[in-house]
Amino acid sequence: MTIPAATSDVAESIIMTPGPPLRAGLSEPMFPSQPEGNPSPITFNCSATSTSLRENRRIVTNILRMWSRWAAEILWYKPDLSSSASLQKMLRTLESPSPIFAYSQLIRRLNFTSPRLSVSDLALTTLSRCELLESLYLNKCEKLTSVSLETALNSWPNLLFIDLTGVFEVNNEAIISLAETSHKLKGINLNGCKSPGNPALIALSLNCPDLHRLKMGGSDLVTDVGISAVVRGCPLLSDLDVQGCSSVTDTAIRAVWTHSHNIQQVRLASCNALTDLAFPSTIEGDDQKDDSDDLWCFEERGRMFVVAPDPAVITEPPQSISKGNEVEMIDGQEDSVFPGLTLVELCPLVIHQRSRSLRFLDLSHCEQITDVAIEGIVAWAPKLSSLVLARCSLLTDQSVEAISKLGRSLHHLNLAHVDQITDESVKKLARSCNKLTHADFACKRPLSTLRVADMNGIDNGTMLVLQLVPI
Repeated sequence: MTIPAATSDVAESIIMTPGPPLRAGLSEPMFPSQPEGNPSPITFNCSATSTSLRENRRIVTNILRMWSRWAAEILWYKPDLSSSASLQKMLRTLESPSPIFAYSQLIRRLNFTSPRLSVSDLALTTLSRCELLESLYLNKCEKLTSVSLETALNSWPNLLFIDLTGVFEVNNEAIISLAETSHKLKGINLNGCKSPGNPALIALSLNCPDLHRLKMGGSDLVTDVGISAVVRGCPLLSDLDVQGCSSVTDTAIRAVWTHSHNIQQVRLASCNALTDLAFPSTIEGDDQKDDSDDLWCFEERGRMFVVAPDPAVITEPPQSISKGNEVEMIDGQEDSVFPGLTLVELCPLVIHQRSRSLRFLDLSHCEQITDVAIEGIVAWAPKLSSLVLARCSLLTDQSVEAISKLGRSLHHLNLAHVDQITDESVKKLARSCNKLTHADFACKRPLSTLRVADMNGIDNGTMLVLQLVPI
């Protein structure tokens, strides 16, 4: 953008180059006459004649004002909140009746993870003015109440990521308010929040189709209905964490494998209700399909939603399972999928299309899974790089031999407290998985010299961290 001088008598030329443009759609451009991309240098002439001094002063003042605003946007994009004093200064600036800039419109990211920060309801109400906020981290802000959370979470339509780990007052109403406002949401962390359950998950599935990351660990109110709604309503889901959700059963996890085709990380630690039927099976059967197991319906605000089964999934004829695997649907129960019905048997799940995206799977403390589940997982997800099976006490050498088929893909393996593993299977694992960088075989009995020598002999060009301490 060239600004001519008031006269043609040019004494000198000054060239000023502004910084990179702001993110599209979040703020008006600094130089609206320029196309997208780095703007061309700003050139203006300063005339030596006295008649043009006033005009040149005006031009310089306008450019300095532009640069000051650009500097303010850089400084306020992610404010430094390393102490309570810096937080209080920021809040006073936002509450100022006549600020120099619209600071609340410049903030994009807020991080309150520092243990020295204490966010109150009043502070959160002030922060609700930041309408262009994109990411918010409120880890362990225990002083926040449900009323202030519900009000504030309804104020950020551009929010992409939010972390509410350990904020105990978060409830279903707050998450529903968030989902109905922040339709661009891509990640939410609710680990340690006991109150949110199926209503919150259903609201996310209906309003946030771009959701990539969901962490709901430790909530007993999360059941199959909520998880199944999310995996069907959020096709881009890549990270799912429901560790410690004791009410999640085989039915919901089967929906994850059949509907979340982009899934990369799944954490199911301490989901004690899971059995082998929750995972893909290696059983080859006929092409007959039983749709009743995959048909789901749920009601939200008076509307009934019915989802048809995935055509890429085939279920085998029902096998008898223990009473512990029975999914009871009580008539009139809020979370029931088929009110008044009882689903007694599940079918082995055969998925013909393998997963090329799954990289991390945590099944620690899932004490009902056996070698059958591990064989099915390895066959369905051959690109697994991290597998955590600590305290899966029913696993034997058969599981280790199946894991060996992962070959060079496997980098991290945790088989701590799996006491039925012997030296022969570990020898095969060491020969096959030569890219392994971390292996945990801690158990009650000492490991043999042969097994240790085999694992330390892996030549992968990296350091192998081998946990061998007997417990």
